[in-house]
Amino acid sequence: MTTKKPIAKTAVTKDKTKRVKKAKPPLLVVSKEQAFYAVDGSVFYSLQDLAEALLVMDRRVYQYHADADYQDFVLWVKNVLKDETLARSLKKALTVPAAQVLVARSLKRYAT
Repeated sequence: MTTKKPIAKTAVTKDKTKRVKKAKPPLLVVSKEQAFYAVDGSVFYSLQDLAEALLVMDRRVYQYHADADYQDFVLWVKNVLKDETLARSLKKALTVPAAQVLVARSLKRYAT
């Protein structure tokens, strides 16, 4: 039985040491059953869909789903898209622009 050697965190080159970047995880696209169905009829299958929707989303629609008692976006991002970091951040996003920034920043962590 052979064991795999761990991937080096740094690579040494001529007179320089540079960090090896980890591969970005793929952007998760979910099925109809796991999609997010917004109160205005919009349907989101991925974080990219949510990001695009937030660009035009009415604040009342956002507030409906970001209500302190329900936190629909937070629950979907955490439980379906499995992005706990973004979910924690979205809990504090009280406005559409705040959510736009957080989702856009989070998208940079994924391979698209």
